[in-house]
Amino acid sequence: MAMEIGLRALVVDAMNIERTIIAHFLRNFNFEIVEAINGQDAVNRILSGEKFDLVMIDRSMPVMDGVTATMRLREMGAKFKIIALTSDGEFKDAFFEAGADEFFTKPLDPKKLVEALKRFALIA
Repeated sequence: MAMEIGLRALVVDAMNIERTIIAHFLRNFNFEIVEAINGQDAVNRILSGEKFDLVMIDRSMPVMDGVTATMRLREMGAKFKIIALTSDGEFKDAFFEAGADEFFTKPLDPKKLVEALKRFALIA
C-alpha cells in the first residue's frame, strides 16, 4: 500500500462503470478520486485551479475526446502524470504525441498500472 497521503487522481471516462473500477483500484493506494465525464470537464477542472498528481483518461468521450484533452492539458502547462486507458490500441501514438506518460488498453491490467505508478514515484 502507498505511504503517501493526499495524492489526487482525476479519472476521466464517459462510462460510469469504468470510472468506478479505476477509482476503486486507485483508492487502494490512498488516492483521493475526482471524476470527470469527458475531456472538456477535465480541462475545466484544471482551469478552475484543481490540482492533481495523476490523470487517467479514456479516448472516446463526447464533447472532447481524451487525445484532445491530453494535448490541451499539456498546452496549459500541466506537469502531472497522464495515463491513457482506452479499448482501442490504435490511438497509442496519438496519445503519446499529445503528451501522455503511459498508455494501456482496457481491460485495465492492475499489475501494469502498479508498475507505472511506482515508476512515476506515486506509490512505494
